[in-house]
Amino acid sequence: MHKIKVEDKEFEIFLENDTLNKRIRLMGIQMNVDYEGKCPLFIGVLNGSFLFMADLIKEINVPCEIAFMRVASYEGTSSSGNVKELIGLPENIEGRDIIIVEDIVDTGLTLTHILKTIKEKIRHRLK
Repeated sequence: MHKIKVEDKEFEIFLENDTLNKRIRLMGIQMNVDYEGKCPLFIGVLNGSFLFMADLIKEINVPCEIAFMRVASYEGTSSSGNVKELIGLPENIEGRDIIIVEDIVDTGLTLTHILKTIKEKIRHRLK
């Protein structure tokens, strides 16, 4: 493995770009099979998932829709323990196949909030 330098920091590359691209392509192929005849809704969690989601969507051949959420739970480099929703979910998600695209899951706090929000939105529409 080789190293790259960014400003005054040195990083060792764990996964080469080609390896990532192949894996994204394989994920796209699997999703095309799994969602054939459906129209899934991809929800990207901003900002981190943006580039990965763009690469993934390039591999998706089934009809689909894209939306974004933006939430914040960090203050500086540590979690505040509270999740603030800055950009919310689309209005009508009832009955949809939803694929959440997130870049990093560490404490699970943000993902737990997103799943709770999705469930509440579906329950609210069913009333």
